[in-house]
Amino acid sequence: IVAHAHFYHAMQKDQIIEQGTLDTSFYVLMSGKADVFIDGVEGSVAEISPGEFFGELSFLLNRPRSSTVKATKESVLIRLDRQLLGKLNADIREKIKDQIIVKLANLLEFKNKKAR
Repeated sequence: IVAHAHFYHAMQKDQIIEQGTLDTSFYVLMSGKADVFIDGVEGSVAEISPGEFFGELSFLLNRPRSSTVKATKESVLIRLDRQLLGKLNADIREKIKDQIIVKLANLLEFKNKKAR
């Protein structure tokens, strides 16, 4: 991944992605912290820690961003897009896809429990 990756450096308070924009990449937070915001919702709805990723819905569905993500500490991220994913070997691509599936399944489970 490192050979083809796009690294991104964000300073504290920098906006990494903006709700409503069309950008089909997703990000892996390597260091630092970030918060997730949704228009019309007071405050942060989630915190992103190193090792976690975000932006996968726009990546998968080719739709505008569903949230805004801002760095809360100086951060280093890897930006992954479809072109980069195509350059990776099949084993790595499958591992990335598996992690996206697990995250989406956990989110669905959380929303189902919350709805009860």
